[in-house]
Amino acid sequence: MMKKRITALLLTSLVVLLSACAGRISISDSEPIDNADNNEYYNGTEFQEGLWRTNDALYIRRFSKDWDLSGSSYTTQKIYKLTDAGQELIYSDKTEHAYSSDLQMRMYHGEFLDYYLHTDTESGHPEIWRLNMDSRQFEKYIELVTPDRIVPYDFFIMEDQLYFIAETDQFEDGLYIYRYDDGANTPVASKETIGREFLPTHYSKHYMYYLLPETYENLTDSHFYIYDLETKKTVKEYQLDFMAKLENNGEGDVDKLIFTDNYVYFTYRSDISGTYTLYRTNLNDMETTRIMENDNDLMMNSYGDTLYIAFTPENVQDNRWTLHILTPESDIPREICNINIRNIYLVDDKWVYFTDYGNTIYRILPTGENLQKVM
Repeated sequence: MMKKRITALLLTSLVVLLSACAGRISISDSEPIDNADNNEYYNGTEFQEGLWRTNDALYIRRFSKDWDLSGSSYTTQKIYKLTDAGQELIYSDKTEHAYSSDLQMRMYHGEFLDYYLHTDTESGHPEIWRLNMDSRQFEKYIELVTPDRIVPYDFFIMEDQLYFIAETDQFEDGLYIYRYDDGANTPVASKETIGREFLPTHYSKHYMYYLLPETYENLTDSHFYIYDLETKKTVKEYQLDFMAKLENNGEGDVDKLIFTDNYVYFTYRSDISGTYTLYRTNLNDMETTRIMENDNDLMMNSYGDTLYIAFTPENVQDNRWTLHILTPESDIPREICNINIRNIYLVDDKWVYFTDYGNTIYRILPTGENLQKVM
């Protein structure tokens, strides 16, 4: 009898272990966030990946470039859906053309949408298409009726509202930003409203961060501006602190730049030492804090005012990019996972998702607890 009980206990443990290895995780234990601006990664020329969330599912989109026996290249695109019930491949196609870099997936009105920009051959109007989850086919979703010569080329969602960026064939006309309002396209930013040409860099809530195109090549000397898309006014101007430039005798430049609700994080690469230094500027009082210096580059992603960073710590010899968290209350990044990180994804209010260099997807709590294999 004791032998049967032990056998039963071992079988139960084995079932639990196999379930954990199979990636049966709970998706519905957290709320989705729209962080698409920071969640689209291009891993060189062979592989691309993106993660997005809806209320009950995690969507994973992967592009890979392969070659057939004749040496011709083709692109394979696959979209997976992960729910509490398990994993499902919902779309797959193989296209014999140059490598695609379109990762414009968004959530709009609580629905997962995969945007492709087409042009209607009869009306000449650009169209947004979406992937219908029932038919598993792409279908027309929105027709963008814009003034002549204005062509949309990018999309973003803020506070459940759809915006798109457009341009003309005349460079001096600058960019146009429209908000899609139930069939109408409302202009919210242009050369006329801002007073000059502008280059958007980031979007947060109903604000657009932009700079002037002529200073884009040298971010250290650039003046940045915050534009309110609701009132259609520039509400603040600032310049990155000169601390980084002075510390490096002006030999270097800003390498990465990421905005949060109340801060801007940036890395400065020194031409003298080749090192990367991370700084944080408070957008309220413009005070800049030096966070850390590293011999190698850093990867960053943010949600709210919390920054997640992947870099190689000084005591690691194999160049692994381990995962760290930096909160506004601290000046020291804290390591939460030592797996070799490739990409960082923030798609819900609870977990930090990341991939390793084998393209395996994991997630972990910001505390560093409960590491799980997703896919």
